[in-house]
Amino acid sequence: MNRINYSRNAGVLLLLIVFIFVTSPLLGDVDARENESSEIITTTLTIDPNTSNIFVGDSLSVDITVSDVSDLYGVSLEITFDPTVVIVVDADPGETGVQIGEGSCPVADFVVFNEVNNTTGVINYDISSLWPSEPCNGIGVVASITFQGLGEGSSAVHFNNWLLSNTDGISIETSTQDGSIAVAATNQIFLPLVLK
Repeated sequence: MNRINYSRNAGVLLLLIVFIFVTSPLLGDVDARENESSEIITTTLTIDPNTSNIFVGDSLSVDITVSDVSDLYGVSLEITFDPTVVIVVDADPGETGVQIGEGSCPVADFVVFNEVNNTTGVINYDISSLWPSEPCNGIGVVASITFQGLGEGSSAVHFNNWLLSNTDGISIETSTQDGSIAVAATNQIFLPLVLK
């Protein structure tokens, strides 16, 4: 009786070992596929809309958006533009200098820098949330910029430097997508010619 049970248990054990041996490479492939697919999803900073057209003297607002983010609590950005083509309109005329508009992803509880240099074409935006604000997840607006057309041409809105961090202060791997603004010389209105 004991011999039969031992033989049966040994057979089951042998089948289990063979099953693990045969399927372990397949399980490894599944893990690799999951890892590969998780690497495809990347946090991205984007200028939205990506391309814009305005006339000299006209204004346009663009958003700096973040997507596929998790536990975002701090943002540090340096964005450049061509100051011969566009300038930034001050979002807070009550404060000294020129600022961009604060977003809600993350909430700007603590502002280290919010400065625009319309001479050199550089925006520095460095903010962080503070407890009890919740971190930002998913997609949201980091900040908004209002540009005004200054001269004919095209200006890139370029992420020169960037750093996103989580609630532990650890950086979040992030890719970027620049934008561009084309400025036409004038918004001409042609009236019909009336002949008498």
